[in-house]
Amino acid sequence: MKPFLRCVGASLFGALLLAQEPARQAPQAVGAPAVQAASKRYETNAWPRGAVRAGVDLAAIVLPGFAGGAIERLGPGPVQRFFADAGRVDRVLVEVHVGDDVDAAQRHLLGWLAHVSSPGLVPTSASAGIPLGDVGFIGWSKPSANRIAWLAFVRDNVAVRVVCLDPSVDPHPDLAACAQLVDAAVGREALVAAKALPPRPDVTMFRAERATCRAGDKVPLAVGVDVAAGAATLRFEVDGPGQGYVEGDGKGGHVLCTTGPGRVTVRLVATGARCTSTTTSVQVDVGPR
Repeated sequence: MKPFLRCVGASLFGALLLAQEPARQAPQAVGAPAVQAASKRYETNAWPRGAVRAGVDLAAIVLPGFAGGAIERLGPGPVQRFFADAGRVDRVLVEVHVGDDVDAAQRHLLGWLAHVSSPGLVPTSASAGIPLGDVGFIGWSKPSANRIAWLAFVRDNVAVRVVCLDPSVDPHPDLAACAQLVDAAVGREALVAAKALPPRPDVTMFRAERATCRAGDKVPLAVGVDVAAGAATLRFEVDGPGQGYVEGDGKGGHVLCTTGPGRVTVRLVATGARCTSTTTSVQVDVGPR
């Protein structure tokens, strides 16, 4: 995992993208006060409302002049993909959140806007001559030099943020073109049937070989994922009070490596090709050595 992904505090992005960069945070819960306040400030009742699409194939998106990395997911946050320049330095980050409906995607966009440090409203991308999605917003690094720090928008049930990781770099990435490429990809995705949800990976099996063990034991995990909705990327998260981590077994499988006593919860997050995810979990009680 990239070091950048481990630095999730607002301080990093605040220093990187100056006053108008949204701090990185977990998605806002429904009805969260900050999102409710942002909804009123940005008059979301007047925002266009689109349909529900299958998501977006982030792995298939090509940004000219950049090499796209692997699809990654940071905890409960959005799906991410870094794009590097010819020197293999990451310059652009694309984040995608696929909501079950339009409201969910708009709330996610509001979560980004609610944490912008600028006291005023974030300007729309349309005000800068950059049409994006149903509604879009722009964070400037240096408007006089046409340097954009980030662009965020929602199209239908898909929220997207495109970030310049170093707004001072020359040549400056054409963030508007990057965002419009992603927007076009979302618009090409199939609509789902009325009242249906976007397709997600189907976790057909997730269990631990043993429900109890001792600290230091390795417990095999049985995992099955139906990839009808597209190949899935698997992420394992381990919570205590017990301690441990998940690693590959060298044969295509996975094992829980326990390191401290207590109940361990292992969450499996399976992210499909179109940035939708399914989460499930198992528990193992870990005794002392």
